[in-house]
Amino acid sequence: MPTQLQFRRGTTAQNNAFTGAAGEISVDETIDTIRVHDGTTAGGHEITQNAATQTLTNKTLTSPTISAPTITGNATGVNLTLSGDLTVNGTTTTVASTNTVISDNLIELNNGAASNANDSGIVIERGSTGDNAFMGWDESADKFIVGTTTATGASTGDLTITSGTLVAATFEGNLTGNVTGDVTGDLTGDVTGNVTGNVTGDLTGDVTGNVTGNADTATTLATGRTISLTGDVTGTSGSFDGSANLSFATDIANSGVTAGSYGSSTAIPVITVAADGRITSATTSGITVGNGTLTLAVSGTGLSGSQTFTANQSGNATFTVTSNATSANTASTIVARDGSGNFTAGVITATATAARYADLAERYAADADYEPGTVVCLGGEAEVTQSIKALDKKIIGIVSTAPAHIMNSELEGGVAVALTGRVPCKVIGAVSKGDMLVSSSTPGHAMAWNEEGDPPYGSVIGKSIEDKDSSDAGVVEVAVGIK
Repeated sequence: MPTQLQFRRGTTAQNNAFTGAAGEISVDETIDTIRVHDGTTAGGHEITQNAATQTLTNKTLTSPTISAPTITGNATGVNLTLSGDLTVNGTTTTVASTNTVISDNLIELNNGAASNANDSGIVIERGSTGDNAFMGWDESADKFIVGTTTATGASTGDLTITSGTLVAATFEGNLTGNVTGDVTGDLTGDVTGNVTGNVTGDLTGDVTGNVTGNADTATTLATGRTISLTGDVTGTSGSFDGSANLSFATDIANSGVTAGSYGSSTAIPVITVAADGRITSATTSGITVGNGTLTLAVSGTGLSGSQTFTANQSGNATFTVTSNATSANTASTIVARDGSGNFTAGVITATATAARYADLAERYAADADYEPGTVVCLGGEAEVTQSIKALDKKIIGIVSTAPAHIMNSELEGGVAVALTGRVPCKVIGAVSKGDMLVSSSTPGHAMAWNEEGDPPYGSVIGKSIEDKDSSDAGVVEVAVGIK
């Protein structure tokens, strides 16, 4: 009968707990391998076999062929070549080689994302030189950007990027913004913004903004412009296209002045006009004529001015009078209207027969700066406050939008409260034209009184002038002060 040799055997867990004697062999029946023990290491040392699933710890593989492996823990190898697809799952993939060469035509970042709120691109570590460099896509701005950032490759979300300088030999496409520096080459298209610096080459297109600098040579305009002389000036007209200087030889017309003497006393100055329109000598109060010139002077309260005409001047001339007239409320000045026909003054004594706006208001001290249309009542920390309850008998009026007249106008701060007249008012709920309005529980809002009989005495603000169908808050015109 053959001799049979048996060793200790058990499951993987039992083998892992067994230390064994030095040189002793045990069998792992779970994965069908044997272990050699050294008398001190629990579990001994496993001897691998080709068909079993093995856990390799501190093993050196020489030119291995690995098919669909599952590797856990840290794996260290040299010159690993994979013939299939490589899928890496985890948080961070670190490549510490000197240079990384990729033969693929396309590199896709953020693969598989249904939507994206993260900036994407390449972060270049600069060490102690300064902030890191970034090239990529700014998701929040929806634009490509190059610049510097304190973010790293581990950062996510909306990165803080300071835009930097992009240096390129050629730029194609639309350029929006300011161009500072030299542009060398042809710039074709419309330029919107300021161009500061030298442009070497042709600029084709319209420039909207300021161009600071000088052209080397005059440039001919695509369309020349005709310059014509009008009025009492005669001469040759010309056309300007930017290619050369432009000059005119002109004459001032006599404008119908005939030769002769005008005036007969010192009160009415004697002015002699020659046949060619020149003024000869004469002197009178306020008017001085001599040495071929005529000076007219004006003086008085708030007025001063003079105009001198040369002896050979003919035709129409402008006489300019300066004064301290102003449209502002300034003491001891002449009143002048502004470009809209308005002026400002302090106290005016006059009779007014009409007013631009529609309500009479009085200024009251308020505990807050309430906007126009707010319903206010007597109370609060100051004189008035906004209403906060329904049927409030302390109602006083509505904050005016544009009062026709304000009483107590010199009260500092506060609000102008419309006491009578027509004024917009905040309301809550539906309102019909002619409804009596009372305060509501919505702060600063009125509501329509829809009950039988009259509302409580003293709670009516006025009557609505228009309809409002919706139940939410809105504004209607109100005849305030009408019960």
